[in-house]
Amino acid sequence: MTKFKLVNFIDMATEDVNLVLYWRNHPLIREWMITRHEISREEHLSFIDKLKLRDESRYFLVKERLEPIGVISFCKITVESTEMGIYSGPNVKGKGKDLLKIIQEYAFNELKVNTIISQVMSQNKKAIRLYEMFKFKTMFSNDPEMIAMRLELEDWQL
Repeated sequence: MTKFKLVNFIDMATEDVNLVLYWRNHPLIREWMITRHEISREEHLSFIDKLKLRDESRYFLVKERLEPIGVISFCKITVESTEMGIYSGPNVKGKGKDLLKIIQEYAFNELKVNTIISQVMSQNKKAIRLYEMFKFKTMFSNDPEMIAMRLELEDWQL
């Protein structure tokens, strides 16, 4: 994975902060987010500032060589599990598998968790197929708009 670089949100240069805000507010990205309102610059900067104080969350801009390709995140990090987030830039194609591999390697090798959990909108069939291809299993969900999926360390190692 040496061709990929993870840039922690709390260490991003201004141009990267602006890019992530643009991506996050893009309609192709925003439609699949739990929080769907357009995020203001002030809200974005405040979120990044709060990340400096939160050990249970990590957000990264992923670059392939020097080119930004997407964002990955880890929230609710415990000794047992983490919830993940993922999206590629709105004009970036074919990088979902790379981003998901990076998530798995970071979660299992760096965070040392046993379980990765993803909350996916039930209409996001493309994401669901990708996760299933990577051995994620569907979990019970009380919300008909969301599907919880999980990947266990032992399934990843097979």
